[in-house]
Amino acid sequence: MGWIFVLLLVVVLVWLVTENKTTRYAAVGLVSVFGLASIVFFYVLDQPERREARTPTTPPAENPAREKRETALKVLKPSDVAFIAPELKPGTRKVWANDGTSKDAPDLFSWTLVGSLKNVSPDFPVNDVTFRVRLFSCPDFFSTPASEATVRELTGSCITIGDRSLAIYGLKIVPGDSKTISEQVTFDSQPEPRNWRYAVEVVRVTAEIN
Repeated sequence: MGWIFVLLLVVVLVWLVTENKTTRYAAVGLVSVFGLASIVFFYVLDQPERREARTPTTPPAENPAREKRETALKVLKPSDVAFIAPELKPGTRKVWANDGTSKDAPDLFSWTLVGSLKNVSPDFPVNDVTFRVRLFSCPDFFSTPASEATVRELTGSCITIGDRSLAIYGLKIVPGDSKTISEQVTFDSQPEPRNWRYAVEVVRVTAEIN
């Protein structure tokens, strides 16, 4: 469609030039205005866009610390850590008898997670481990030992009365090595359990990247 406009403009200019002296002046003025408008467009309005198109884009600056952190989170999976003999132990509290003597009794509102973490990855040291720790209150007839009860059994027969994540940092367990842990655990708004059981799962492992 642009060529039709140009053709019509040429026809009008030819007619103005050939018609008479007055129209010839009008044609000259029209050509001058068109030329000035072209200069303004090409050298003023269009130049910023041309400069922007010629300016090379600068790639985003690298962030070594962030890249290192992302790598540390990706290279290991929960299955790269074996949690050996995990146990959630109740704390202890003093119970006083009428004769003034005392004895230790389980404190079912304060717990300690113990066990041994083994790095089974052949490539990367383990730095941080995050667990999901759940506490269950089970009916009296539930007799499966805590060390043998599966999550499916517990969720099907018992009531979950505590559920939290627990992270341990700076373990620095090299491939093939193990480390014993002992971490205090409490559950918000936990009621007193009956016939208690627990489930502990490794949900995230962070590698040590140098």
